[in-house]
Amino acid sequence: MGVQTIRTTVQCWLFVAILTACVAGGVTAAFGQQWQLDNLVLDSSQGGHVRVRFGVQCPVEPLKQLLTDEGATVRVGFEAALRRERLLLWEKQEAVARRLYYLKSRALSQEYELKGEGLNKPLVGTELAPLLDKAWSTLEMDLGAWHQLQPGSEYVVDLRIECDRADVPVWLRRALFFWSWDVLPPRTYRLRFRY
Repeated sequence: MGVQTIRTTVQCWLFVAILTACVAGGVTAAFGQQWQLDNLVLDSSQGGHVRVRFGVQCPVEPLKQLLTDEGATVRVGFEAALRRERLLLWEKQEAVARRLYYLKSRALSQEYELKGEGLNKPLVGTELAPLLDKAWSTLEMDLGAWHQLQPGSEYVVDLRIECDRADVPVWLRRALFFWSWDVLPPRTYRLRFRY
């Protein structure tokens, strides 16, 4: 009975390893492709708030393959962080804004669906590139009021973009904690300014 239990445990772990290798095959092909950022600017014209505006373009082919061939759900996150630079200490975080989007494929209708913050209703389309362009060609995130900043200080805005699989079970993420579930490599862009 003890040998049978060990054999079953080994078979389960072997199955998880094979499943991981299969999933990783689609993921590693995407790593040669990158996000493209358009016009990362600060906008101070609306109500005295620090607003970061930008547009992004992402590689469509790795997403298409993952969505249609594997039926995966992809999570895309944008995080903008406003920090004050200090000479002898670490940067002080002043504000953070986040947006999450979920992208999936509808197999029966052969359409793509994008849900997320800032969208009144899910965007649906048969072509992925125009759908993503419509959603992400112009994004705006609020980082608080200008009057909260200290005049004469140096500030940075870090924009981080992440894209990973949202449909990986928690138990698998914990079991394979060393494995990256990124669909596209995360990117961080930095904008410096003096207030």
